Amino acid sequence: MSSPFSPSAGLDRDRLAELGAAAASRMEQAGVELVALSFVDNSGISRVKAVPVARLATVAAWGVGASNSFDFFLGTDSIADGEHSLGPVGDLRLHPDLDALTVLAAQPGWAWAPAWR
Repeated sequence: MSSPFSPSAGLDRDRLAELGAAAASRMEQAGVELVALSFVDNSGISRVKAVPVARLATVAAWGVGASNSFDFFLGTDSIADGEHSLGPVGDLRLHPDLDALTVLAAQPGWAWAPAWR
């Protein structure tokens, strides 16, 4: 599947929900209860949000929130101060890359997908 996040095309939330529901069904059949969504922040630190597999269709369509303050974290996990660093106001939306969704064999009950920000 090509990226459903083309700035010019907008999001087809109905299609994303449909794909998320199909993925959730496959994950439930595999015994998955939770999906870890990860992204790498500007300092190169991996960040993770976990969602119940039962919410995967909604998360695929609408995303899950993450603080925009992650864009100001330093490698020491402290937050940079600056003109554009207004604190945790607003949020990022993390959408799972359903093409990369993977059951974690060494972590029963879990699956993982990188997140589009």
